[in-house]
Amino acid sequence: HPLRYNNLSEPFRARLQPDRARHAGTAHRDARLSRIIAALDPMGPLRFRGISAMLDGLGHMLAARFDDERFLTDFRDLLRENAFDGYLDLGETPPMVASATSRLGHIAKYSVKREFGAGIEYALYAMNPQAPCASPILGGRFHVVRPEDLIDALNEVTKSNPDITRIVDRHVAAFIAARVEGCPPEDLRMTEYADSAGRRAVLRVLALTQRRAGVVRAEHLAKWLAGFARSVVADIRHVKTKEYLAAQVDTAAQGGNLAKLTEVLDNAGVRRADLAGYRRARSEAAAARAELARLDAGRSTVARDLRWAGQRAAGQIATTLGIAATAGLVVLRLL
Repeated sequence: HPLRYNNLSEPFRARLQPDRARHAGTAHRDARLSRIIAALDPMGPLRFRGISAMLDGLGHMLAARFDDERFLTDFRDLLRENAFDGYLDLGETPPMVASATSRLGHIAKYSVKREFGAGIEYALYAMNPQAPCASPILGGRFHVVRPEDLIDALNEVTKSNPDITRIVDRHVAAFIAARVEGCPPEDLRMTEYADSAGRRAVLRVLALTQRRAGVVRAEHLAKWLAGFARSVVADIRHVKTKEYLAAQVDTAAQGGNLAKLTEVLDNAGVRRADLAGYRRARSEAAAARAELARLDAGRSTVARDLRWAGQRAAGQIATTLGIAATAGLVVLRLL
């Protein structure tokens, strides 16, 4: 029995200590029980709630039961609580177990997130390198296992359905995260959003996928992306730059090279220059408005001064005429 060995007794005792977390939830307690079982049976399967599988079989179980929402809830909790790490401090852990546990720890970091490029979908593709992409966008028509399969499939999807509004969903983003080396998580996260930043992220992610896959042309996909990213051009404020980019987009899309299309639409230098020009124009417009207001105020002051001078002159004239009239009356009386 493993508890006969001194190097296993301490981890087991640690697992039997009362849980001091005041608000430890059910998942936390279930993970603790899983670790106790691992101490008792270090060569046995991982047991967590209704899940019982060897470490290298967890991925297959996830793929087989991916439509079972209750199972997915348990699997998420298993990953979130790192219930599998009970094997790491049980003395001399077999290399295969240590490797599987370490890999699970890496996958768990992304699998517990809710954003695109992560989540339980990421766990599905990372733990099953041969699992095909299950995105509803592909409609079950394509067997997508490699990055080149994805580009080819999306090229066909946009050819047969050019009015489709989205070609990157949670499954596609997670598939790329797991199968395309070096794809930035931040770009994958941004593909969820429909604004210009999100559309540029879609361009970058698919361009990288095409480059990694070695697929030279994807004409229909490039044409669809050119239309999809029109809002990126629309955000440019300078009319001449906007017209130039629109022409460049059409030219780049014709070659089917997503990297060239991305260079046109995701040009940070152009956006910075456009924003700087916009801010400068706005500042100059504000200064012009202030100057006009100052001139208007000056004209108002001049008009007010003129009115005051006129009124003063009229008063003086009236006074003079009054004095003259009085003098006339005096003269008349003397006569």
